[in-house]
Amino acid sequence: MPRKLLIAFLLTVVLGLLSLGFGTWWWFLIVAAVIGFTVRARHPSMLFWTMLLAGAATYALGGLWFSWGDGDLPSRIAEIFKLGSAPVLLLVTSIVGGLSAALFGAFGAYLRVVIQGKPEKTTTEAIA
Repeated sequence: MPRKLLIAFLLTVVLGLLSLGFGTWWWFLIVAAVIGFTVRARHPSMLFWTMLLAGAATYALGGLWFSWGDGDLPSRIAEIFKLGSAPVLLLVTSIVGGLSAALFGAFGAYLRVVIQGKPEKTTTEAIA
């Protein structure tokens, strides 16, 4: 994994946890879009997979953080959605959060390409 994508991953997880802790669930998607806009990956699809993993990790850690303690809210919500147990709810939440973050991260990357245009390739030709 290139260094830019590793930094994007870590920054997304840290800022995503802060946004989940202090804001609503969709603030994290804005964080993913802004990071997708600012990171210059070789191709925006590489950023999609990075944001997928970062989003899944963020929502898994956020779910563990919110269910920490004696609260039985996750098991109640899992019963409402007929998922069976709280760990299954956490898995489904992580998958949906990862896909959402990946789409918003790719949106930010493609938005930068639309606004700035594709970088021109420079070729050096040997003068013979």
